[in-house]
Amino acid sequence: MKETVLKSLVNKNLNKFHKVLSHNGKWTLSGVIDCYGNKFPIPIDTKVISKLFESQLENAWKKFCEDNNYTIEFATKQNQYPDVTIKCKKTGNMYAIDEKSSYKKNDKSINGMTLGTYKGYFRDTLSSKNTLYPYDSYSEHFVFGILYNREGDTISNIEIFFTEKWKVASKVPGSGNTTNIGSIKNIRSIMEEKNNLFKSKKEFETYWRKYD
Repeated sequence: MKETVLKSLVNKNLNKFHKVLSHNGKWTLSGVIDCYGNKFPIPIDTKVISKLFESQLENAWKKFCEDNNYTIEFATKQNQYPDVTIKCKKTGNMYAIDEKSSYKKNDKSINGMTLGTYKGYFRDTLSSKNTLYPYDSYSEHFVFGILYNREGDTISNIEIFFTEKWKVASKVPGSGNTTNIGSIKNIRSIMEEKNNLFKSKKEFETYWRKYD
């Protein structure tokens, strides 16, 4: 399958995104400062960490789009899909980018990522409910992933990847009894795009649209 221009461009710029998040092996955020100059530790909560990653990356995405002739929109409310919408000024093609993160359980596997619902807009592909634009408006759906070590209150050894969502999808839900698609958990498979459970985007979408 031919790699999209966007995927190639993002992967060529991954070092720039990585520098926003990591310095000397450690997370670039080291605490929260109030208006009096008091510093507080960042809560080691996966949802908090995920949101902070997203905030840090916002300007990097804006600069990327400015440099590469794309327009950009961010989700306008909580739980809206996707996190980032990028549109090519030349072709008019739109791309959905969801920013996902997970801590590493060990050197070989992560805790796991949730890759969005397998109901709602994913099945009603012309609906705008809980999505910035209908699912079928997007030429491709990507994951910008962040994997990290979590030791005490320290985040380190951050790795990032950018790939099509179907390439990192598993065949089981991602969290408890919610209707979210789960990810594969093998770090090497994720980072090297190997051992995909689905052979194509079509196979992935067909499987999850029938899942119940």
